[in-house]
Amino acid sequence: EGQIGIIDSALSRKGTIGLLPTGSGKSICYQLSAVLQPAISFVVCPIKSLMYDQKADLDSIGFTRSNFITSELKPDQKMKVQNDFGRGKYFFIFISPERFQTQGFRSEMEAIGLDRSFAYAVIDEAHCLSEWGHDFRPSYLHLGLNINKYCSVDGETPPPVVGLTGTASFAVLTDIQIELEIKEEEAVILP
Repeated sequence: EGQIGIIDSALSRKGTIGLLPTGSGKSICYQLSAVLQPAISFVVCPIKSLMYDQKADLDSIGFTRSNFITSELKPDQKMKVQNDFGRGKYFFIFISPERFQTQGFRSEMEAIGLDRSFAYAVIDEAHCLSEWGHDFRPSYLHLGLNINKYCSVDGETPPPVVGLTGTASFAVLTDIQIELEIKEEEAVILP
């Protein structure tokens, strides 16, 4: 319950916030939507183990066109994954919110946006955006602005944002909507 609404909203190219309980299949919502688009997507995750798990889950079903960039990779490995992503080798890359704080990464994402389209900017565990949330991370501050500025196609059209979380109060949902610049008439999907 709730998945269809999130997928429908995402496929309609609307900014979307999906609130589903843990274990109810939030990941499949962005994964299915993204593979149906002729573009690449990135997934902002707060925890490395979550990135590793999501990639392993995709690999286990034969979907091998995803990767991650974490602090455990050497600089040349990070650059290779980033370059491969920019060339379209991966449908998804999993990144931490801290990546958007480095000018090199911002420049790379800008360059990709001039050459390719981003299907979606996915924010997993989106409650981390909110200062009202129990897991607030300062690296999430201005994430929406950074996505709009550095991931726009031709410097003008930002990708639709899909924010997903398993837990959020009304104040947290409002904060997420404001931070990600998702208009009030666009989707906040509750089960």
